[in-house]
Amino acid sequence: MDSLNGNLLRKYVPEGLATEFVERMPGAGDLALEGLLESADLGLDLVLNFPRSVTRLALPRSDLLLFWDFFADPRHPAVLVEVMARVPRVRERYLRRVLQERKTRGAEGFRLFGVQNPGEEGFPATLARVAGFRRLARHLGRVQERRVERVRWRGRSWILVGFPGRLLPDYLLFALYPEDRIMEQILPTVRQAAVVGVFGVSRPATNLGGDYFDYGLSGSDHFFVLVGPGRGGRAGPAEGGAVVGHDRGGAGREEGNHG
Repeated sequence: MDSLNGNLLRKYVPEGLATEFVERMPGAGDLALEGLLESADLGLDLVLNFPRSVTRLALPRSDLLLFWDFFADPRHPAVLVEVMARVPRVRERYLRRVLQERKTRGAEGFRLFGVQNPGEEGFPATLARVAGFRRLARHLGRVQERRVERVRWRGRSWILVGFPGRLLPDYLLFALYPEDRIMEQILPTVRQAAVVGVFGVSRPATNLGGDYFDYGLSGSDHFFVLVGPGRGGRAGPAEGGAVVGHDRGGAGREEGNHG
């Protein structure tokens, strides 16, 4: 690490302005880092030539993120900033912040976040405290299929939807939404009810001329929304109407509403 700092100072700080840099005796961690920086995959030149970039340093005993930047200012010709942080800690802080931010108006709202596909020992502690997250994440990691769960968090029931990454197969996308807010939107109007389609997979319903969105919960509930093509379509409710169905505990119930 001292070697990296010395190279940065010599490359970016004007001659005569930098204080004399004295390298200390390297430790085991420094030797591992030096070996990584000298490897063909990363290379010291790559780090030195690209300020404002984040470089991942996968060492034998630690996984680090390295960020550095060089600022040139007439009053202060050279300022070198270097930040190094452990990857698990950065990920944990990011998840904690995202989970605390609401994405809709109101006291509680929709939350959308992604995590790296966790292993048995790598599940973020922030999510592990919520029953259902670990089970859902492990399921997604195995089967790579969308799955929906009902979870308890902060004394409320939430609908948790997990999606495996398509372009990033090592990452999982989660959507978290209060169940009571979903019910408020499903039952009053069809137009609001259609938003439940974001929690499902659209499948063409050729015999009805529209799209069919559904999602099943791990409990006894199952909702579905059938949206027609609107005026001018082949079939289905006029004006883009929909049929909302709600099956609880096997007792089917269907509500029709046309826009």
